[in-house]
Amino acid sequence: MNEFAIFYHTCDKYSDLWIPFCDFFKKYWPDYSGKIYINSEEKDFDYNGLNIVNLKVGVRNFSDREIAGLQKVEEDYILLMMDDLFLMNKVDSKLVEEYFQFFLKCNLDTLVLRNASPNEVTVPLNFRKVEILIPPSVDMLSSQLAFWKKIKFIECLNVDDGPWEMEWFGSMRANVNHLKTAYTNDNAIPSLPGGALRVGKWDPQYIEFLENEKYIIDFSKRGVYDENTPNTLKKRIQFQIRNWFSKTRWNLIILLWSKRKYYWSR
Repeated sequence: MNEFAIFYHTCDKYSDLWIPFCDFFKKYWPDYSGKIYINSEEKDFDYNGLNIVNLKVGVRNFSDREIAGLQKVEEDYILLMMDDLFLMNKVDSKLVEEYFQFFLKCNLDTLVLRNASPNEVTVPLNFRKVEILIPPSVDMLSSQLAFWKKIKFIECLNVDDGPWEMEWFGSMRANVNHLKTAYTNDNAIPSLPGGALRVGKWDPQYIEFLENEKYIIDFSKRGVYDENTPNTLKKRIQFQIRNWFSKTRWNLIILLWSKRKYYWSR
């Protein structure tokens, strides 16, 4: 099907974000009439005025939950939106449609509606601000706002991965599978690039937006992120150890071995 649906990746632990997400979605993208798939676990949810499909995939790990939800999506193409990605201004539906049609025309696997990372090598394409990624890249996969071929996104995931492993090992799988990735910094869907939360706490920049909107949220439930919070050496070491002993590492070795003929023949 040559249409896209919103895939809203979340879990019941973050259900306090669903109403604000829908409030701002309805306010700033009122002419969107497609489906919004809420990738929930067990909680019921509906919202008047939006075409909500509550997936209720059951309690699962991060990537397992994502795969289970994607497999229930009817459309072949999705616009991935994480649970803390709240709209902050009116969406230009015509521009979004232009980007989607370009995504289809160029047979891209994903079109990320964000800037590429500074360490990535990109080449401009002949359409607005779109740049195509030249692999290999350590940031080949992310949870950023993006159009995706649903099947290609599923291929980058592994049921054993948590959120950080998903991006770490998913990028490796994306490189192996030669994911056709492009970026644009056009901000066609106005929102904070990193979302409204940082490490589960409210980003001060987004709090300022909410105050200007006169939108009331109890920030004490999650707390406010402190910019001066150190990224300790202990945390970095724990992250590397967790990745080293992850089940995904062995699965990735098997994937590389299955592709060996391609690499040896280059």
